[in-house]
Amino acid sequence: MKTVKLLLTTIIALTIMKSSFALEQNYYLGIVQQSTTRWTGVAVTSEERVFVCYPREGNIPFSVAEVVNGAEVPYPNNEWNNWNLSCSGSNQFVSVNAIYIDRNGYLWILDSGSILGNCLCGCAKLIKVDVSTDSILQIIPFNSTVVNDSCYLNDVRIDTERNYAYISESGQGSIIVVDLSTGIMRKLLSNHPSVIGDEMPLCVSSQIFICKGNVNGIALTQNGNYLYYKPLTSFGLYRISTDLLTDTTLDQTSVEAGVEFVCSTLPSDGMEFDHHGRLFMTGIEDNAIYYLTPGLSLLTAIVDSRIKYPEGISITDNDEVYFTTTRRLHVPGAYFIYNLKPNPQGVDDQNGTQNNISVTNYPNPFQTQTMIEYQISQGSEVSITITDVMGKVIEKHEFGYQEVGKYQFEFQNNQLTNGIYLCILETGKQKKIHKMMIEK
Repeated sequence: MKTVKLLLTTIIALTIMKSSFALEQNYYLGIVQQSTTRWTGVAVTSEERVFVCYPREGNIPFSVAEVVNGAEVPYPNNEWNNWNLSCSGSNQFVSVNAIYIDRNGYLWILDSGSILGNCLCGCAKLIKVDVSTDSILQIIPFNSTVVNDSCYLNDVRIDTERNYAYISESGQGSIIVVDLSTGIMRKLLSNHPSVIGDEMPLCVSSQIFICKGNVNGIALTQNGNYLYYKPLTSFGLYRISTDLLTDTTLDQTSVEAGVEFVCSTLPSDGMEFDHHGRLFMTGIEDNAIYYLTPGLSLLTAIVDSRIKYPEGISITDNDEVYFTTTRRLHVPGAYFIYNLKPNPQGVDDQNGTQNNISVTNYPNPFQTQTMIEYQISQGSEVSITITDVMGKVIEKHEFGYQEVGKYQFEFQNNQLTNGIYLCILETGKQKKIHKMMIEK
């Protein structure tokens, strides 16, 4: 009975949050490409060359392709895309789950080497490609001390300044760090709580799926100082200094001590930073793309019923956002690559503050008290209501008419239990809903 009650509470909470975030939509969808074969990762150059990859889930036409004149063409050539069980897999793609364009314009291809959940010996590798000449520049095979049978290499980010690769390994749960100059690699944070997902209900198309997924999406800050990451089935977003990840003199315990909890978000797959410090994240339950502002407000870029399980995400030098849909947990259908086009009626500034109203709180999560801060850009009657996820009103504050500006007040309640609460800001005809979390 307790499990059922928890499940129902979670569903209601997520339903409320989904409707809340939809109020902040700032973009509309542009269709880039459509396919009948499931793809996962997407990578787009500054010249808008679009690359896509297909993990080996049944029959696939090729592993990596470039979209050329409306068609997918094997990339970089047919030979690399002609693997079968009789091949060694050292110089061909076995199962590619992620691709990435680094800041110097090179394409990186992460071959998990996994078939049906098993990593084939000698097949997992990282490949660097010069897209200006369509030629392979570097192949880095993963050794058995780092990648074993049950490992699954999921996503990759490249630090061009330090010359390191960071890879999420979701099979067992870890972060793999590769020195691109020497090929030396280490597996870090193995089984650390920050990389292990929770068994939790996901609500997709009004159906409940009990899922568990370890560390999945990763993103590197523009200066390369921090790697952000989160498990697929978790609300927690974490980060760690790349200085700790690349310091070979540190043992596992010392590295783990540097893990930082950032904030609570939503179950998501791919993630990536834009050049304004906003962390874009795919909303796998609710047909959405979110972004986390530098001030840690989780806002909605877009909600659209066509976005069936958004997965891979790529952001160009011009801050153009591209992503794939993979329809996982959905009925079969077409797979798409979309890009986000700014909606002139709702574009926010680089700090993530909307042109009309905004509300946040700090610290978040909090124990018994937090400072709620809000901003309005037009004089209006203002009220803030605090509710639980069931919609029960905890407190309501009527501030009357307020001029344009930024305001704050302290919220304190010693009686509330751990969980998610909603802070609802209303000004005239506008409403903003912000999620707060209590953790004692």
